[in-house]
Amino acid sequence: SCVRESDTVARHGGDEFTAIISDLRDTACIERIGRAITELLGRTFMLDGHQAHVSASIGISFYPTDADEAEQLIVVADKAMYLSKKKGRNCYSYFSETRTNGSRPVPETQ
Repeated sequence: SCVRESDTVARHGGDEFTAIISDLRDTACIERIGRAITELLGRTFMLDGHQAHVSASIGISFYPTDADEAEQLIVVADKAMYLSKKKGRNCYSYFSETRTNGSRPVPETQ
């Protein structure tokens, strides 16, 4: 529900997913998507009668700025994801040296 019908979301392996967002008008769009995903996944939910919490650590890469091949884009996004994990999770990060806004933490929703 956080992405458009024209976008692609696929399980990359284990608990990792890849979203391919194409035809962006500006980078603010990807930030809205990153916030939406972390906010939705960060909500408390009930699991077998107990409160449960999950979080998302998102890494963002851009074609062709960060890489021009799919495999390399995933490598860059993976590095950015680990930056998100280091910054406390439930946020999104860029790994690219050309992007100065870095990581954007999202407040947890209770």
